[in-house]
Amino acid sequence: MRSPSILAYEIRDLTQDPSALEQVKALGYLQSPVVIAGVASVPTRSTSSPPASAEHDHEYDNHHGAGTDR
Repeated sequence: MRSPSILAYEIRDLTQDPSALEQVKALGYLQSPVVIAGVASVPTRSTSSPPASAEHDHEYDNHHGAGTDR
């Protein structure tokens, strides 16, 4: 059995670090948290805040054309 890897990471508070906020915005994200690993990035769901409401998801889908035939 392999021993677990230790990953180095850095937590950056977007409310206190303007350069971190600009980096996240430049990647196209409009909410946090976001995990950036090298050149890859993925949005994550915070465990400390409630999930987006179904109404919000519906508005997003309508605005971005989800469910339409193009």
